[in-house]
Amino acid sequence: RPLPVGVVRAELPPTTLFRIQDRAIEGQLYTELAWREPWSAVHQELIRLNARLSVPVIEPLAITVSYDLFARQRGDDPWSVAHDVNLGVRLDLVRTLQLFSY
Repeated sequence: RPLPVGVVRAELPPTTLFRIQDRAIEGQLYTELAWREPWSAVHQELIRLNARLSVPVIEPLAITVSYDLFARQRGDDPWSVAHDVNLGVRLDLVRTLQLFSY
């Protein structure tokens, strides 16, 4: 049987936070709130928060650090909380080419 779920998401897209010499340090943030059967006695709430920091090393490579926080509550139970920290390498190979013909 299908169950109704409401989801709200707020996001800060990748943004330059500051610069170290010619390197732009980027940050990104989003949060999601989800409600499952909010009018029911067994309703559930889930909150997810993700923050990411990207530090460029050389032109196409960057080191990323991200943090995820999860919080969940079901009915009248206490909140459960979990979190993750990830360290990674990002490779950006996207180039654009614009051609104009007249």
